Amino acid sequence: MHDLLLWLVGSVALYAVSSNIAWSLDQRDAPARSWLRRPWTDLARAAFCVGVPALALSLRIPAAADMGLPNRAGGVWSDGGPLTWPWDLVMVLSFAMATAGLAVFGRVWRARAVGDALSPQHSPLSISTIIGLAERALLQESHWAFYRACLIASSLASRDLAVFLSLVALALEAWSAPSLRLAPQPVKAAERFSQQLILATLSATLFLVTGSSLWAFLGQLIVLLLLTASSMDLGDELPRPAPNPRPEVPHGMATVHASPPKVDPAPRPATEVERIEPTVV
Repeated sequence: MHDLLLWLVGSVALYAVSSNIAWSLDQRDAPARSWLRRPWTDLARAAFCVGVPALALSLRIPAAADMGLPNRAGGVWSDGGPLTWPWDLVMVLSFAMATAGLAVFGRVWRARAVGDALSPQHSPLSISTIIGLAERALLQESHWAFYRACLIASSLASRDLAVFLSLVALALEAWSAPSLRLAPQPVKAAERFSQQLILATLSATLFLVTGSSLWAFLGQLIVLLLLTASSMDLGDELPRPAPNPRPEVPHGMATVHASPPKVDPAPRPATEVERIEPTVV
């Protein structure tokens, strides 16, 4: 029990320290920011989200069942029998659609409240986008499943209460990051946090219903695909160039490119007075 709680507290502390260091470097000059945005930061994030749970599993700190990983028993990848997967798939699709609708409703409500322009439109998903979303869902689910497993295996509370406490731990971990507490745009930062909390709640709910983190991963991926296809994903917003303003044309005037009017040159100042010579008869 104590080992599991130490792993959980140590993971939260590691996230808090690394996020504060990254924030302090991001506030410095351009070389520090460019160094921070190198590809190795993505590798460090993947090592934290996947490496820490993998190390704990190799040491058998939490059991694979507590992590929601499948156990092969009797030739079936489910404890309920071979006919449980259709019901699980229906539950995943239902909860994923409801979660995507909730996320879209929250963003539309926030945009209307602050007066932001919001024009959702369908955008095609490329292969690279799908791979990136799958990677994002995999990292998040691995991290969240590890926190659930630590609290479930510690026997500190019942299974349902332990899953709820894992959401509290995730909220405290997110609050420890200065990017949320000291964000220059607190409304958008709170909006991103709310989306992550919605996804974490979906993951916890699917874990309680199906007992599998793989179904929870699939539910996350479906939600992210729906939000990205509708241009409503808060995590991967791309800046759009502003249109060039056109000059206003008065009503009734034709938009003909006329040549500029000719301006008469300024008269030259007289340098001397003209004298009329008298005619001699």
